[in-house]
Amino acid sequence: MNTRFRYFYITLSIILLPYLAEAQNNYFKVEAKKKPTSPYIAYETRTVSQLPNFKVDKVIATNIYGSRLDKKTKATGFFRTEFIDGRWWVVDPEGYLNICRAVNNIQKGNGTVSKDALASKFENNDTTWMTKTMEYLNSIGFYGAGSWSVNDAIISNPRQKNSPMAYTIMLNWMSGYGRGRTVQLPGHMGYPNNCIFVFEKGFAEYCETKAKALAANKNDKNLFGYFTDNELPFKDVNLTGYLGLGQLDPKNENYLAAKQWLADNNFTETDAANIDVQRKFLGHVGKTYFSIVHKALKKYDPNHMNLGPRVDKEDARANDYFMKAIGPYVDILAINYYREWTPNSAFMTTWGTNLNKPFMVTEFYTKGEDSGLANTSGAGWIVRTQLERGYEYQNYTLALLESKYCVGWHWFKYMDNDPSMPGEPSNIDGNKGIMKIDYEPYTPLAEQMMDLNFKVYNLIDYFDK
Repeated sequence: MNTRFRYFYITLSIILLPYLAEAQNNYFKVEAKKKPTSPYIAYETRTVSQLPNFKVDKVIATNIYGSRLDKKTKATGFFRTEFIDGRWWVVDPEGYLNICRAVNNIQKGNGTVSKDALASKFENNDTTWMTKTMEYLNSIGFYGAGSWSVNDAIISNPRQKNSPMAYTIMLNWMSGYGRGRTVQLPGHMGYPNNCIFVFEKGFAEYCETKAKALAANKNDKNLFGYFTDNELPFKDVNLTGYLGLGQLDPKNENYLAAKQWLADNNFTETDAANIDVQRKFLGHVGKTYFSIVHKALKKYDPNHMNLGPRVDKEDARANDYFMKAIGPYVDILAINYYREWTPNSAFMTTWGTNLNKPFMVTEFYTKGEDSGLANTSGAGWIVRTQLERGYEYQNYTLALLESKYCVGWHWFKYMDNDPSMPGEPSNIDGNKGIMKIDYEPYTPLAEQMMDLNFKVYNLIDYFDK
């Protein structure tokens, strides 16, 4: 090696040394922030290409549901779950093992740009739009429709017969029962004192009445399951809230139920300030709600899964009393999991062991500044580019795949917010979509999604070794 080349080699090595060290630790860093006004902070980020000794000679083949064809168990004709060799799985209607990959809010845009694009790209034909949408999502490794999707258009689409999109139904039983007593908050409904009306006799009667219509779905093999509500206010401080309802109405059923619970457990209202008492009461609230909706749902449609009310409150998920109490009354617990760049493995293990059931992340997303949107609304992280959105998709879902309790995820969402259209407070101007409002995909994001989605089962085998 001549002197000039040796000098160049040593200099280059010094420059690259920090990056080589990071590569050996199997991560690099992506700068992200939680709000447009926050500073960027560098977060350790892991992608498929960085996994040590991960090599795919052949991608594991999948069927029409995106399930692995090399592993099969008992088929029931419907989606269900099973614990096999130390890991929870979804089992598809044909008996093949599955990890759910789905997209929320598969629906058309209502603004001028979206309507013009629907006319030019899909001949203003809803069936053509849905067919092309299903084809595209399948092409990047998504096989399910999450909450708030246009289920009628999916079910009636000719493609649903041979290349189905597994879909979900949002029931909204608590918010429907409480209509007139709730207010719209960012992302969910608000309740008096953050207390759901779960102890009212009328709620169980309402669920029974509403559940009768579910019998019509009993034989649909492409229905994945039901969400009973969205982001109910399950909080450790609920006990204080329920007791506070008595100040307005001493005959309030929910207030009286909270007082009765205290008496039944040899507590007084003074004990309501004790955090352990509060946590135990939240377990009581959870068990009451989950048992009521589960009983009604399964009475009229025993074939399809209860996915729960998309739990988003961190203190509820960390509450052992709550999670153990609700476990018997859910098939998969839907969790809307924000605020963590990388899902916490210890948290996920605790959730699964407390539930004795699997969970699924039913909302997460990252927004890009290069979209041109203000990104002031919504809970997702902000990064600079669409490629970095894709890096975070891989980083986030790799952690989910490592967990033996997670059986899938739903990306929020199909299309960006349209700033020209009215929306609820969390969906105004966010770059949340795989698609722009003119139905053009964010290709750098989609390519990273596709790279991971089609290697899901290879990755599970890699992690499980």
